[in-house]
Amino acid sequence: MHGLALCLKMPFKFFLLFILSACGFNLKAQHDEEWMLKQQFDFHSEKSYLKTSGINTEYDVKFYRLHLHLNPDTLAIRGAVTIGFTAGTSAFTKMEVDISQKLIVDSIVFRNRSEPFVQILTNVCAFTLHQALNKSDFDSITIYYHGQPGITGFGSFLKDTHPDGPVVWTLSQPNGAKDWWPCKNLLTDKADSLDILITCPDRYKAASNGLLVEEWQTDTFKTYHWKHRYPIATYLVAVAISNYVEYTEYAHALSGDSFPILNYVYPSDSAKAKVGTAALIPALEYFENLFGDYPFAKEKYGHAQFNKGGGMEHQTMTFVNSWSIELLTHELAHHWFGDMVTCNSWQHIWLNEGFATYLTGLYYEKFKSATDFDDWKARAIGNIMQQNGGSVFCPDTTEAYRIFDSRLTYTKGAMLVHLLRIVCGDTAFFNGVRSYLQEYQYGFATTPDLLKHLENHSGKNLKNIFSQWFYGEGFPMYTIYWQPLPNNRMRVEVIQRSSSSLVAFFNIPIPIRFCSASQCSTIWLQPTFNNQLFEFSLPFEAEEATFNPHFDLIANATLEKLGDGGGGSCFIYPNPSNGTTKLVSANGLQLTQITITDLRGRVVLHEKLTTPMNPIPVDLSKLSEGVYIITATLANGDETHLRLVKAH
Repeated sequence: MHGLALCLKMPFKFFLLFILSACGFNLKAQHDEEWMLKQQFDFHSEKSYLKTSGINTEYDVKFYRLHLHLNPDTLAIRGAVTIGFTAGTSAFTKMEVDISQKLIVDSIVFRNRSEPFVQILTNVCAFTLHQALNKSDFDSITIYYHGQPGITGFGSFLKDTHPDGPVVWTLSQPNGAKDWWPCKNLLTDKADSLDILITCPDRYKAASNGLLVEEWQTDTFKTYHWKHRYPIATYLVAVAISNYVEYTEYAHALSGDSFPILNYVYPSDSAKAKVGTAALIPALEYFENLFGDYPFAKEKYGHAQFNKGGGMEHQTMTFVNSWSIELLTHELAHHWFGDMVTCNSWQHIWLNEGFATYLTGLYYEKFKSATDFDDWKARAIGNIMQQNGGSVFCPDTTEAYRIFDSRLTYTKGAMLVHLLRIVCGDTAFFNGVRSYLQEYQYGFATTPDLLKHLENHSGKNLKNIFSQWFYGEGFPMYTIYWQPLPNNRMRVEVIQRSSSSLVAFFNIPIPIRFCSASQCSTIWLQPTFNNQLFEFSLPFEAEEATFNPHFDLIANATLEKLGDGGGGSCFIYPNPSNGTTKLVSANGLQLTQITITDLRGRVVLHEKLTTPMNPIPVDLSKLSEGVYIITATLANGDETHLRLVKAH
């Protein structure tokens, strides 16, 4: 889903309403949806909805053919669903499908004969084929049913109204398809092809997956036949019916062939929709340049308007409730990340949502400005750091709000993608992601599959990154002391704490920007242990330092400038020391007092100097091993702060 939105898709992709600033965006805009934000949502029968399919899955679905009778004026459905499959075992006769117990199965036909069946309270229909199949035999069954669909999860099947009339739509992610049609409601069995026929009153239009290949009139009803010839996961099958107005635009695949972008929108919203979808075309072509052809270019891309907050990436026909570029780019991105390559477990949902969220960030980077992209990352980091824990990996797939957690799955997932880009470098990162998409196209993948491709293309060991940032929790918090040395040398000490006890130390590169009055330089340091000291040269004398200047990392830091390490007002030696060290005033001014504090700011030694001395001996024998800050006060009132290490 876009989940809704940018950067955060929530359990249904709920998003962040954000307010753009005077430089490009108006931070008080009322209707621009940029981020997905968790909003209040009536989540129905959540535990039952998310329960893994309990059916006999020893068959492989090859195609679905749905013929549905629907009317937006009523909450009811009547249909016939044909399932083409191959048997997974020899002497195959026992078969089951997922279907809500609120729907009534009328009959099940196999080889022109009705089969006895039983509907079970666990939302399963079980039956026995009157002729056994051998392993890998292909055949089909047709299930006739009717009823009022259940409303679970994000709604599954909902009837509503908009300013111009009624509307009915479906939204099956993650496991709600069984609420409105009998199917094998298992994430990892894509049908090779799909036909959907929708019969409804002729005053309405019906939107669905694939291409509209024919439509015909019968009395006051019209039937729309949609045909889709790409592999598709059950949760991405969808229909929407309303008094839509329709318009078509065109985009180009990398091959140069054009394909349609078909839009079904509410009449009163058509002008706004056309602005949004026109802006999406450059983004689509940019995503193609990065990740390869739009995956379903032989058919279409499209949008159908619905009332749910946010959007849902139904394959080739995204459902959206608004026309903001943030929402549209997120849902479009899913057609590479989620639709073409689908996570094979909801535990790895970030492969869908984290990437889709990050691609909206890439839109900012490409079509807005570097400042806008930095602002986008800054908002993401702020959202993530509202809480200290939580992993991108989803350990509990029985909770929908955990699967589609805005902060973790969407936003932290997106910033993990960005971290991988930084560590790998742009060329290796984009080549690795493209290779990943090519290997698993129209199938399923896991996080280790992505890891393999990124490591192959970057030549780097990324296992620690995934251990800490995907399976692990929290983020680093730094205290950074920087000290100018003679001849434009710089000394930096990096001290790290973790917001979570589950990751003791984050092995990531960290950027610090040093500036003089006229120029700046960003240095990336790679701490490999805590309290690590770095020394390096700069092309100028630094006066200011900024941590994470472009918001590339999920981290925070306190920076403190220490006094000149040589040739300045004061210096200390030896340092480190396990006994007595000496504090020296280098400019001839007398020292009047010294104060030593630990890294928590607690004073461990304070002494006023009544007798002029230079140097001043400082006894460290009673201090514990570690890092301290010594503050020296001079006779003119100036203070110098120096880093002091008590050795073992």
